[in-house]
Amino acid sequence: VENIAWVFFRQIIRKGMTEASVALTPPRPPSLPFIGDLISPPKLQLDDIPLPFLLPGEEVTSTPSVSLMTANQFTDLIAPKLTRDEE
Repeated sequence: VENIAWVFFRQIIRKGMTEASVALTPPRPPSLPFIGDLISPPKLQLDDIPLPFLLPGEEVTSTPSVSLMTANQFTDLIAPKLTRDEE
């Protein structure tokens, strides 16, 4: 039962982070035909921006640390992808 709950947790976190990054990514402003792509800024993806995440220390008494990583790196850290056997 514990293993099944862990697998479901990982899948829910991974899908939730994907949906959150799509929902929170700002829309690209409209552009003019033919020249709009040349002068408009590149589309900003939330997955590409390093954000500060608070990570627990290695021991119970150690202080937490702040790490700069992308949302995808953080998701891979807390909810690794499932292997073929786990699927």
